[in-house]
Amino acid sequence: MKTPTFAVSVICFVVLLCAPLHAQQAIDFATAFELARKNNPDWRAAEQEIQSARGRLTTARLLSPFNPAIEAQGGPRRMPGEGTGADIGVGLSMEVEVAGQRAARITEAERNLQKSEAGFQDFMRTFRGRLARAFYQAVFARERLALQRRIENLNRTLADVTKIKFDAGDVSGLEVNLATVRYGQVRKETLDAERNLRQALVKLKRLIGTDQTYLPEGKLETT
Repeated sequence: MKTPTFAVSVICFVVLLCAPLHAQQAIDFATAFELARKNNPDWRAAEQEIQSARGRLTTARLLSPFNPAIEAQGGPRRMPGEGTGADIGVGLSMEVEVAGQRAARITEAERNLQKSEAGFQDFMRTFRGRLARAFYQAVFARERLALQRRIENLNRTLADVTKIKFDAGDVSGLEVNLATVRYGQVRKETLDAERNLRQALVKLKRLIGTDQTYLPEGKLETT
């Protein structure tokens, strides 16, 4: 009995394609969210806006937001019978707010902080939803690929068995061709599933904001 070399070649090809996915670190959604909070540039910019608004409020609450300024002037002075000298003058000045100006400044800073915090809360809800959608789309793509590989293995086995039966004279060449075509179709679907998973992982990686690609943990619940 001949050993089918076609099946061996396909197995090697599948192993090469699967190796990068197995080498990736697996994380759950909570970990993905924490990583995104630390690394996503949009999240960091939104947090920075909150910190800036809080800093403006702190400045507004100072008794005076202005620093005193020192002014100095100097020039030559001529005195009869005594030659020349120098006149030097030093002054201290500071801008003073009118009544009610500080309270208005604090009110405006508080209003801006409330607006920034509301905007950040809205951004946080939206971002978490985008991350969850990307994460579970990757979970779906991973499970779909696993199922598709099982289907491919079954069809590859069927094609090999049909070839062996053909060599033994138990089936016709038509059945061999049908099994080969069916396996080719399933193999194409597996390649599509692998591509979909890689695309989903790239989308997830961009939202997390790191150079490393993570493989999502978890399963999709079905009822």
